[in-house]
Amino acid sequence: PSATFSLVEDCDNAQFNIDVNVTSFGSATNVNISNDGGGATSTNVGLGTTQIGPFAFGTDVIVTVDGRCYGGCALTSPPLTKNYPYIIPKTIYLTTSGGSYSNEKWTNITTGINGTGTAVWEQGGGPIGTEAGLITNEPIVIDCDSTYYLNTFDSYDDSWDGTVYNLMETPDGATIINNKGVSPDDGNDYDTNPFWSHSEYNEDLETSEAFTVDCACTAPSATFSPVEDCDNAQFNIDVNVTSLGSATNVNISNDGGGATSTNVGLGTTQIGPFTQGTDAIITVDGRCYGGCEVISNAITFNCPLPIKLFNFYGLPKTGYNKLQWTTTTETNNNYFVIESSVNGIQFNAISKVNGAGNNNGILHYEFIDNTPNADITYYRLKQVDYNGSFSYSNTILVKQAKETEISILPNPTKGPVKLNIISKLNEQLILSVSNSYATIYKQKINLLSGNHVTNLDFFKYVPAGFYILKITDKTDRILKIEKIIKY
Repeated sequence: PSATFSLVEDCDNAQFNIDVNVTSFGSATNVNISNDGGGATSTNVGLGTTQIGPFAFGTDVIVTVDGRCYGGCALTSPPLTKNYPYIIPKTIYLTTSGGSYSNEKWTNITTGINGTGTAVWEQGGGPIGTEAGLITNEPIVIDCDSTYYLNTFDSYDDSWDGTVYNLMETPDGATIINNKGVSPDDGNDYDTNPFWSHSEYNEDLETSEAFTVDCACTAPSATFSPVEDCDNAQFNIDVNVTSLGSATNVNISNDGGGATSTNVGLGTTQIGPFTQGTDAIITVDGRCYGGCEVISNAITFNCPLPIKLFNFYGLPKTGYNKLQWTTTTETNNNYFVIESSVNGIQFNAISKVNGAGNNNGILHYEFIDNTPNADITYYRLKQVDYNGSFSYSNTILVKQAKETEISILPNPTKGPVKLNIISKLNEQLILSVSNSYATIYKQKINLLSGNHVTNLDFFKYVPAGFYILKITDKTDRILKIEKIIKY
């Protein structure tokens, strides 16, 4: 079959589509159109244009127009890609010098390290060895803001001999990269053939160095102001675009789930809402409009507690933690939710304590956690108003004195593992093993105080993979969790 391929940008979504215009079936009666970029396959396609995609900007996509199911054969496109419109061609200049025999030297620039990927420039137009020798201020056209690799080659195994390359922004101008005559490897190309040979491409390679040339672009400017909406326990962000930089307009996006505003000019745009207490990063992006982008720091807003929390602390006791907090005033305070965590990031509610509603005096609160973690437990208070809005206190941690110490060896393991347990009291431990689907093994271990070694032969009989071993006491307090690798 015959077909043409046209790229259609969708800049607002940082992606592109491909229009495939089938102009002839060849020997087939119809074709399927597939791709290696993750887009859907179009089947039983006739003559004319079919759009496939979308694909992320910068992705290489190969399209196959395949008539093999319909009595024909297949056509494969070259790699097709589209970048942001602001990525423009830029001319740079290369000079090589030094070394012992100049006719042994050859250079190219590729998209991959060590001469891999696509060759965007080759000395003499390629292949390897064409017009070998030293070059001066050789003009090379590349795309700015893309990463490339400058690769140097030597046709004969004579160790590193001091060849210098200098890649410059202008002829004899500012340097982009310069090896200063130093080999970044061991200086030996292991080449036994003194002549250029494409089959010895890897053997002739001596150096490969990455470089990027910035696009000439002025970033947009903007200020970011959080706007509270505490009745709904959330906030918005006013983005005031004060300059477009090199762009004619901008898109304003965020990582907090708010909608993207497109084709925005100067002035203030409000985005959101975001849950109070969460971080949002804002991107003011002019790349679709001939410019570049600016990214904010993390922006957050915590609605003020309708209480004045004088203190909040925890005390470790034998087998439990005592939490205490004091308020000096309360306004519409319905209740407190006590939340705990093993890592200080993911919290779970464990109890609720009623608040005083409205109060202008000092009040003391207390809560006992009878199932703390064996080592450190993190706590925070979630204060909830009568209207359902809420705010969080600061996070505290309470560290229990270790009563039981457990180590697991070996890990990774080919077969059984050993539990080394130091127990400071008589106790019963519950051991469980889970895979990614369910708990597959459970065992109770009764211990007297002292040192113990317990063999877990169970791991001899399970297939290779990842398992979670959890050990708790009889109150379900977690003493140990460890990922076991069986190989």
